[in-house]
Amino acid sequence: MSTAMGRPREHDAATRERLLAAATRLSAKEGWSAVSIRRVAEDAGTSTRAVYSLFGSKQGLEEELHLAMFERLLQLMRATPRTGDPRADLLELRHAYRRWATERPDRYAAMMRFVGPRAAARSPEGLATARAATAELRQVIARCARAGLLADRDVDRLTEQWRAVAHGLAEFENRGLLADGDQAWRTVLSALLDGYSAAARA
Repeated sequence: MSTAMGRPREHDAATRERLLAAATRLSAKEGWSAVSIRRVAEDAGTSTRAVYSLFGSKQGLEEELHLAMFERLLQLMRATPRTGDPRADLLELRHAYRRWATERPDRYAAMMRFVGPRAAARSPEGLATARAATAELRQVIARCARAGLLADRDVDRLTEQWRAVAHGLAEFENRGLLADGDQAWRTVLSALLDGYSAAARA
């Protein structure tokens, strides 16, 4: 058996992550139109062959960025414990969203390319992952509704509103405009839930 060491893999998970990070940096500074296979490869310290091998094309790179972002959110959502108290569980989910949004601000900012009627390219796998992450949140909101904690029983609308408020908090924190961090998240999201709860009791 030969004892010679094999050549290090060029197109491994670390290379993938460097390329995704490079694409995120470039798009954050100059917009996605400025992103090219060559520039991403140079910024990541690898070859254009690595980009094509891992992603196939610029669109493939964009789809993979979307997938990687929501894989992380889904991981964090599923790692959040569930208890018998749906209100407490819903507030606890803020930690997952906040960590996702603030641990890589540039990548979070890039997320806006993937939402709305003019959303950028997303793969079927990426869409499924994003929907699964949203479903984790929706399930807890549905438990609150079943427990009579919410006046509005339209779970889809409440899920959208929770996400909208969380997004605003994340944007402010990432821009250095939210001095008290998690306390602000808890206060604002608690107020949102308490408002619905008061209406339900009324």
